[in-house]
Amino acid sequence: MKEFGHNQEESPAAKATRLMIAVEERPDDSELAAELAAWLAEDPDHADAWESAWATYEGIGEVVEKSEELESRETSRIRKIPWMAVAASVAAAACFVFFFGPNIILNLESDHLAGTAALEVISLEDGSTLTLGPESAVRLDFRADMRDVHLLRGEAFFEVEPDLVRPFRVHANHLTATVLGTAFAVDMQSGEVLVEVEHGRVAIDSSLDSEFAPEVLEAGDWVASEEGEALESGEKEPFEIAAWRENRLIVKDETVEAVVAAMKSYHKRAVWIRSDELRETRVSGVFKMDDPISAHRTLAKAAGGSLEDSLPGILIFRVE
Repeated sequence: MKEFGHNQEESPAAKATRLMIAVEERPDDSELAAELAAWLAEDPDHADAWESAWATYEGIGEVVEKSEELESRETSRIRKIPWMAVAASVAAAACFVFFFGPNIILNLESDHLAGTAALEVISLEDGSTLTLGPESAVRLDFRADMRDVHLLRGEAFFEVEPDLVRPFRVHANHLTATVLGTAFAVDMQSGEVLVEVEHGRVAIDSSLDSEFAPEVLEAGDWVASEEGEALESGEKEPFEIAAWRENRLIVKDETVEAVVAAMKSYHKRAVWIRSDELRETRVSGVFKMDDPISAHRTLAKAAGGSLEDSLPGILIFRVE
């Protein structure tokens, strides 16, 4: 993760102010949002410092605006953002950092990369169709005797044209799914790989175990595997397979923390869950991800909490 002028001896109050300035200037910076969320989760004092810094900033903005209005009603009132821009410029001059984010690396490695909250439907040269989920990326390797797709991040759904000479393979971390003609989905999140079949047959193999016997999946079957863990399997209803194609997130007995992680590719805000109990609360439900803020609010309510979204760049889950 990139550091934004990080100082090892920086006090919580100083870092809160610096991060607040950065968030105000770059509310869509996902790397900054991740740094803020991680810092807030480290220590309760960080949360207090953040809220204090924001309260101070709000107060300064109100005083400046009222003073300006009293001086002249014909002059544009001083806004908070220019003040923040000046402060940010000073901070940038003091500690300028060159950084190349993970998206830039993915852009270089991938043939297709979907944006935040975006779906991308791609027609492949063999007549197959690939649908990429939000913030997902693939690299293609099509040759005369093979059709290989490398899932670099996220999730993808494939509708494959049969070709006995050129097997269609999808590589995701340590698992490989091989088909001749079928429709199936591959999801790679937080080190786990999930393969689910809508129709047809898919053979699953693992590069981690030389004695692994390929597992054949049929319509409705799914397998999930994390490095170093045993293979899990089960069955799903057709409407549950790759539900993200319709901007739906289906959750069954998952922790709030896990659901928040699954929602991450639909927005660029940091998310802070203030309570360990709330973080580990288990929920089930269907969330409409075409409005990610409402989805987070629904999640918070389902877990017995509430969502605060008034601060820039961050969503806060609180206990009711």
